[in-house]
Amino acid sequence: MSNVNFKLEEINSSSEGSWDEYTIFSGVVNKYKNEFGKSEVIIIKSQIGTPIYAFEGNDVYWEIPDNLPKFTKLTVDGKQLYIHRANFQIVDRALIYE
Repeated sequence: MSNVNFKLEEINSSSEGSWDEYTIFSGVVNKYKNEFGKSEVIIIKSQIGTPIYAFEGNDVYWEIPDNLPKFTKLTVDGKQLYIHRANFQIVDRALIYE
């Protein structure tokens, strides 16, 4: 096995200037998407990225509760799931199923 240098000297980033790249606008867009829900698949992952579980729902949204700032609350078809010390990924169901 050869040695690999993972040191990054420079970070290059570019933008096409779309509105969803700006945090303040993303928050507003996400707020309205949360109001209406969306058909999604949620993948719960460990902190190192290993998939743990997946959920599917027609009415999916997430929020960070004021009284539990280190948790993320996912709501999937009216059922709540609280995530702590794990990551999640929300994927449009149309990207997975045809």
